Amino acid sequence: MSDGNEKLYDFKARSDETATECKDPSLTVQSDAVDADINTIVKRYGITGQMPQALRLPEYSDYEDVFDFHSAQLAILEGEKQFMSLPADIRAKFENDAGQFFSYAANPDNIDGLRELGLAKPLAPAPEPVVTEVDKPA
Repeated sequence: MSDGNEKLYDFKARSDETATECKDPSLTVQSDAVDADINTIVKRYGITGQMPQALRLPEYSDYEDVFDFHSAQLAILEGEKQFMSLPADIRAKFENDAGQFFSYAANPDNIDGLRELGLAKPLAPAPEPVVTEVDKPA
């Protein structure tokens, strides 16, 4: 749809006059793009079971020093913050509800499920049985 003003005003010429053209080389380090991609980070975690070094595993703890409303609210906010630091697929398993996650994590019967999610230390491999052989004198 035209309003007849295109003959009075050259939009392309005005755009070219006011455009910013960056002729300097880019300072973006493209070689780090793969390492910064969240899909790559999650895939590596699934393969190696190792969280990136900047992250720490969420922890369940007892809050004995929560005595008043303010300190309780701070403890809740810290728990929410730790929960939100988990990968999105894990949060989705708990319907993005930190309370559901902490209830699940507090139950010792769920340790195998936490290991499958990579949130608990894996079981140490069973030691190889030691077999000793005794030669009978003839």
